[in-house]
Parts: sequence; C-alpha cells; structure tokens
Amino acid sequence: MKEVVDRILKVEEVARQKIERARQESQELARKAQKDAEALIEQAINDGQASASARKDQVNQESIREKGIELKLTLDKISAKRIEKEKYIPEVSQRIFKRIIQIKE
Repeated sequence: MKEVVDRILKVEEVARQKIERARQESQELARKAQKDAEALIEQAINDGQASASARKDQVNQESIREKGIELKLTLDKISAKRIEKEKYIPEVSQRIFKRIIQIKE
C-alpha cells in the first residue's frame, strides 16, 4: 500500500513539475511575443514617421516649385507693364515740359 501511495505521490510530483515547466514556457513565450509586438509597433512608428517626413519634404518641394512659377509669372507681368509704361515716358515728359514752359511764360 505504501508503494502505491509513493507511486501516486511521485506521479503527482512529476505532473506538478510538467505543469510548472509548461507555465514557465508559456510565460516565456508570452514575454517573447510581447517583445516582438513592441518591436513591430516601434518599427511601424518609425516607418510611419519616415514616410510622413518624406511626404512633407515632397509637399514642401512642390510648394516651392509652384511658388517659383507664380513668382516668375508675376515678375514677367510686372516687366511687361513696366515696358508698356516706358513707351509713354517721352510723351508724358514732353507734356510736362510744355506745361512748365507755359507757366514760365
């Protein structure tokens, strides 16, 4: 009878040890899975930030290019207006000169 009880106790002890090993393994797997998940999240965040930064740079470059085009168009318009107004300088200056002469007389 003692032998049967000893065998039962031994089987229970072996079962407890197996259960403890399984618990430890499952905890280790859970820790590893959590680390892997954290690494994936961090990588996704870094990739997202890099992508956002690249997109921001691209948008800024496009904006600078568009503003450059607008500036050139504006400068061209101003230049054209200046050239148009320069045509009238001799005529206007002659009229002003005639008025000045008329005032002196």
